[in-house]
Amino acid sequence: MTTTSPIVHASGGFDRQAPLVFLRWIVATFLLLGGLNIGLSLRFGAIRGDLARVGGFAERDYQPGVRQADARIAPNTVALADADVIVLGDSFSNKLLWQGELEALTGQRTLTFQYGQSGCASNWLQWLHAQKLKPGATVLVESSERSFVSRYNQMASCPKITPVAVHRHLESGAKSWFDTDISLDIVYQVRVLLNSVRLKTQDAYLSGEVVNVALKRSDRFTDHRADRLMYHIDDEGKNDWTATQVANALSGLKGEQAAFAASGQKFAVLVMPDKSSVYRDDIVAPRIRTSTVTRDLAAAGLSSLDTLACFRSLATTLPDFYLPDDTHTGPDGFRLVAASLARGQCTASAAAPAAPASGALN
Repeated sequence: MTTTSPIVHASGGFDRQAPLVFLRWIVATFLLLGGLNIGLSLRFGAIRGDLARVGGFAERDYQPGVRQADARIAPNTVALADADVIVLGDSFSNKLLWQGELEALTGQRTLTFQYGQSGCASNWLQWLHAQKLKPGATVLVESSERSFVSRYNQMASCPKITPVAVHRHLESGAKSWFDTDISLDIVYQVRVLLNSVRLKTQDAYLSGEVVNVALKRSDRFTDHRADRLMYHIDDEGKNDWTATQVANALSGLKGEQAAFAASGQKFAVLVMPDKSSVYRDDIVAPRIRTSTVTRDLAAAGLSSLDTLACFRSLATTLPDFYLPDDTHTGPDGFRLVAASLARGQCTASAAAPAAPASGALN
């Protein structure tokens, strides 16, 4: 029978230092990786914007260089029967930012639902038709541009659930004492490092779900890499849309408009243009074709304004209209969105309208 002999020094004693040496190696490796991780985290900055996070790009390079104004957030507590504007929205609406600005400008009360807690558009609309609504109230469905066809092309197919209004979330800005803004994910930090090295001056660089493209100009944003634009890869899905799909969506939405009009309410559609669509003319080598959905909605009387044309205009007057590290507009941008909705026309002024324009949310 074979046995393993213990490690013995030439002098005949056991190697009592072996476990200690091994422990030292473990501690040294941990300290090395920990120091590298902390160093990279401090260099790249705390993760804030969704595109910087998903794509693995340095937050410090893409965070806005100018502080955004404090946001006004809608209470979202009004009873359904008393709401002036009832909203179904996605991530552009679930923080209640443009709704808060709209309430401040017009005095209207908004109540917001989101797709994730409403099943989908058709389920929410069918449920709403069975509710008691305020006479003259506006029912508004909001969607990002890239999701327009998938949400409205097949309006009849949807699970049945009872919608729940969005829970209001207030960000105080105060951090707890142990929140150091240091990421402990070394794999993520290495990914950011590799992206920073590989990016260089490529016209288009794809990282995960984010496309990072070169711009012709560097005055649209205030971040360190204002010569670059990040957007979500799903924006490019518009390249596969067909005219039939868009026509089906418009037809279904027109039907909803007629149904609500018959019961004394208004119906409107708000499409938030994709970031890549708004800045498309500034991109060195665009990868997408611009859709005409926002123009078609305005022409069909489903929207008070062509939001893509409006947002392109606003983006030329307000740096960081869309946040450089994020998919969405910031508080400053949402303020202009609300002012434009209140007036029923595109405006670069966030002041309250003297009188709401025809077609505005009133």
